[in-house]
Formats: sequence, C-alpha cells, structure tokens
Amino acid sequence: EEIVVQSVNTNIPPAYMIELFREFAIGFDFDSNMTMLTVPGDYSTNGANWVVKDEDLQELQEIIRDHMVPGISGEISIKVYSSLEDTSISDRVVQRLNSYAHINASYAGRHDIKLPLTEVISYTESSIASYVASIVNATNNIYLGEEQKDVDIVIIIGEDIKN
Repeated sequence: EEIVVQSVNTNIPPAYMIELFREFAIGFDFDSNMTMLTVPGDYSTNGANWVVKDEDLQELQEIIRDHMVPGISGEISIKVYSSLEDTSISDRVVQRLNSYAHINASYAGRHDIKLPLTEVISYTESSIASYVASIVNATNNIYLGEEQKDVDIVIIIGEDIKN
C-alpha cells in the first residue's frame, strides 16, 4: 500500500485501488495479456491530455500499428469508394490513410448505393481490417469479402464520415 501512495497521484484510496487490482488480476496472464509501451509526447499544461508533437506523430502511429497488428511488414492495399456526391471527402480519407506507414490507399470511384455508414470490406486478416477501420472510425462496420487478389481492403464512404 505504501508503494502505491508514493507512486500514484489520485483521489482513489490506495486500499480500494489494490482491491480493484486483485479483482482484475485473478486469472490474468501478465506475460501474454498485457503490454506496456512508452509513447512519445508529454502532459498538457493542465495535465488532463497527452500531447504528441507533429514530428513524433509518425512514431506514435507506428507504435499503435505494431500494437494492433504485431509483425505487419507488407503494404496494405486499400481502395476507397464514395457513396457521396462530394468526392473531396474521399480524397481526404485517402490522404489520411496514406499518412500511415505500410498503407497504400487510392480513390476507386463512386459507389452506386448511398450508404448511411462507412463500410470496411476486408480481404485480409481481421486484425488488419480492424486497424484500418479504426483509422476511418468504422470499427463496427467491418465485413469479410470473398477472396480477391488485387486489394486487401475496400472502404465505401458513407454519410457518417461527413461529420
């Protein structure tokens, strides 16, 4: 309990923190179920946010990618379609995706059906699809596609991405 008091600054009583930790730790395999990372950045002036400088953003993206999709080494090929009239949104999505290491995204044209939600169709491992979907805020709309050889992932931009 004394170690917690010396090491942690919080308004939660140390005894309660230890009890929560014990409940969490029962049956938990610390060697395979927990990862600790040091990420670039620093506390904001009020201490409520973690601030990453622009020059450290690429490093942070690589840390997140390696954590979500360990061992990825090849390029992820992505085609982006738009179900919207405004194709500039799709261009911004492609630009954002291409700012990540190992992603090669391209605009593939208009989709015939107007979709309310952005969809991610995966022709690769589910962990890679989840990683890419998290970049475009579409983690709840991932679908498995039939085997396709020229692309790993297809993204169809929906109405939700306007916001």
